[in-house]
Amino acid sequence: MNKLAYYTLMILSISITTLGCGDGSGNGPVRVGVRGEVSLNGQPLDNARILFESSDGQNSVKAVGSIVNGSYEIPSHSGPLVGTARVKIQPETLDLEEFVKAQEDSQSLPDVNTISIPEEYNTASTLEVKVLEDESQNSFNFNIKS
Repeated sequence: MNKLAYYTLMILSISITTLGCGDGSGNGPVRVGVRGEVSLNGQPLDNARILFESSDGQNSVKAVGSIVNGSYEIPSHSGPLVGTARVKIQPETLDLEEFVKAQEDSQSLPDVNTISIPEEYNTASTLEVKVLEDESQNSFNFNIKS
């Protein structure tokens, strides 16, 4: 597989999230907005994303937001479900448009080096939060250490 195809597949697989829940009757799971701050070793994290994985027993929902200058906000229409959610903090990757433009401009693959986030906050995250229906209570701050 060539590198462009690999990066394209990687970007597409990361971008796919569950789009909605329930049967449209309004009786399905409730999604709510969340916000907060993330720091790495005491410094505001930048160029990263935060992922909330939640489930109502039947539906699994992933809510993703960008972390910019240490802050994130995910609106209710794309937020996590009310209840317990596992949180993952991941390095940001180039989107497909940025990747193609960078490759065209330099005639080589762009630098995709990212920050290193330890597994216990990333792929094997141990972070969990209780997401409430009252969005004013859904401010979650994370100070992670490498």
